[in-house]
Amino acid sequence: MSTPPALGTFIIYGISAVCSSSSVSYRFIFLMPAFILFFTGVVWFVLTRIIILPSPAQRNETGNVITAGRKNYSKAVITSFVLLALVAISNGFIKDGTTTWMPSLLKESYGMKESISIILTVILPLIAVFGAGFSALLHKREKNTSLINFRLFFIETVFLAVLLIVSLYFDLKSPVLLICIFAVSAVLMSAVNNVITSIIPMFIKKKSDSGLLAGALDTFCYIGSMLSSVLLGFISDRKGWTGVFVCFLIFAFIACLISRISLLLSKKEEESI
Repeated sequence: MSTPPALGTFIIYGISAVCSSSSVSYRFIFLMPAFILFFTGVVWFVLTRIIILPSPAQRNETGNVITAGRKNYSKAVITSFVLLALVAISNGFIKDGTTTWMPSLLKESYGMKESISIILTVILPLIAVFGAGFSALLHKREKNTSLINFRLFFIETVFLAVLLIVSLYFDLKSPVLLICIFAVSAVLMSAVNNVITSIIPMFIKKKSDSGLLAGALDTFCYIGSMLSSVLLGFISDRKGWTGVFVCFLIFAFIACLISRISLLLSKKEEESI
């Protein structure tokens, strides 16, 4: 599930770079997704006609549990969801924020042409594809998803702290360090995103509606993405790109702290059982 969005971002950034470096009108960049979505919609309606889904009675015969009526969620479950939602917001903020603002950062800080800065940014979603596999590998070794998220956000916090220190006390004459740290961030945040929107919902599919949980958590990821588009632009205009790095670091640290709290709560719940 995490791979197609990364590939889609890679393709669209590549096409945008070509359009930016040529005489193609910017309007074409807005029209192109409309044509792609229309084509995808046609394919969707054609192919879904041949999909035959089993009825609820057939699913019940195969041994799947069918629940009806209103579910009563415990305080522990509600608390866990709230903490996951906050982590999801931080994940979307960092994951999409780095990809969205990196072209502007490279252009303003290093004087790169717009097309070149976009091409360099294409590296991020391409590398992010490996994040899904990385999270699956981590989950095979460690089943506690709160611990996985804590470790990933801890590493992210350390790397962003290094970037902030270097930007404050040293002159970033080369964009190599910036690109490398953002590339590591792309893998880490893609891994977290896969844990939140895929691994956790599938892990609880026998107890609750995994599709509903995945969609809800994915929504919070996009809330974080929306916040990064607005907030980081506001901060960069007033505090410069150092202020943007500070903002990334704050969100990573908060997510790391929340994941740690979630880990302690899960251990406490296990001990009570």
